[in-house]
Amino acid sequence: MRLVLPMPVKASTCHKSVEANHDRIALTRGPLLLCAEGVDNGGAVQRFFVDPERAVAGAEVETHKEGVLKGLPKISVPASELTTSDVNADATLNLIPYFAWSNRDRSSMITWIGTKRELARLSYELDLKFADAKASHTFDNDTVNAIRMKHTPKSSKDTNIRRWTSWPQRGKPQWVEIDLGDAKKITSVGIYWYNDDGGVQLPASWHIETLKDDKWQKLAIYNTDSYSCLPDGYNTVQPADPLKTARFRIVMQPQHDRTCVGILSVDVETK
Repeated sequence: MRLVLPMPVKASTCHKSVEANHDRIALTRGPLLLCAEGVDNGGAVQRFFVDPERAVAGAEVETHKEGVLKGLPKISVPASELTTSDVNADATLNLIPYFAWSNRDRSSMITWIGTKRELARLSYELDLKFADAKASHTFDNDTVNAIRMKHTPKSSKDTNIRRWTSWPQRGKPQWVEIDLGDAKKITSVGIYWYNDDGGVQLPASWHIETLKDDKWQKLAIYNTDSYSCLPDGYNTVQPADPLKTARFRIVMQPQHDRTCVGILSVDVETK
């Protein structure tokens, strides 16, 4: 005989005496309190808010297939997201059991989730380095926001943190554009490549481009630097001349027509 108990996702409210949790809910499943981490949600989780009934009705339960959370449940609920353009967007909020948080990388975390737009906020100080990022193409299971996150890759094959890849566009040149928000004096840029030794590998070449007269032009770098494509560390270059800009592009060429490119992290030093 086997006993099977239903464990639907439920929403709980806090006692009204706790003012900090007014208009917030905690999501649970059976005995487990759930939380949302930035590492699963492309950045600061404080930007999300939910409708309790919609979140509970639309909850989906899966199981982590790999990594340190292998075997643990992964719950996704429909949510709304405050974007950089200050508008609401439909989104999915991914959650894990609260006891398992902080086992992968640095990121924000919440258990009490806002139910009103007024409680959502964008906070680049928490775990996002840059105001925005976009790419020529992003694989559906990856996110260009990985480039903005303050995580620390353990190697170029690190699968415990988010990444950006151009899979499955084999052999096609790609670019990633970084928006710093305001014009800043850039002293160096470092790229930490993702490499799975399969469809996504180190690029054959890359360079940085900046806007000049409304056209993207290759950045000249120190004569002692090079646009290197080495694994397991940041490939860092410095501008040959003083550079002040709010936006720049990383342009990449795959090794051959059977591979794509990927990035785990970008570091930008500014003054």
